[in-house]
Amino acid sequence: LETAEYLSKKGIYSVRVGLHEPEEKLNTSNKMIIDYTGTLRSNISDEDFADAYIPANCKFFLGCTSGIYQLASIFDVPVAYTNMIPYGECGRKNTDIFIVKKCRNKETKKILPIKKMIDLGMVGDWFTEEEILEFEKKNIEFEENSAEEIKDLAEEMNSRIDKNWATNND
Repeated sequence: LETAEYLSKKGIYSVRVGLHEPEEKLNTSNKMIIDYTGTLRSNISDEDFADAYIPANCKFFLGCTSGIYQLASIFDVPVAYTNMIPYGECGRKNTDIFIVKKCRNKETKKILPIKKMIDLGMVGDWFTEEEILEFEKKNIEFEENSAEEIKDLAEEMNSRIDKNWATNND
């Protein structure tokens, strides 16, 4: 929601999409933030068409690896991926950007380096539930990206598309 509020200040509408009804509806009065999945999808006669139309016609798609992001990718819409694991699933095109889900040692509470996680098997493009449980057996927990990290990702994607992103050494 923080990211959607930021985008609305830039004149960009945000549309929450997904194929499954969310546990909670978005709580906002901002007319530029549309809860398609939570409030509109069930009232549309051709949900399948709308599900494809929205990601196919957006400036960029912001989301995780739930299947609907692939519709944006099919229609050549840039994707900003959040909470990426495993690390092999990190974009389909050179216009895509991503941030990874942090992996933390349960005992020390320290975030583990990406190289260490690759060595431990954080590779490929999809995990089964059993593979995720194997990481938990190794005392590794996964930490979701923060609202600020997601907002920063959206800001970077928007700046890249608008051709005013300045790369720095960080």
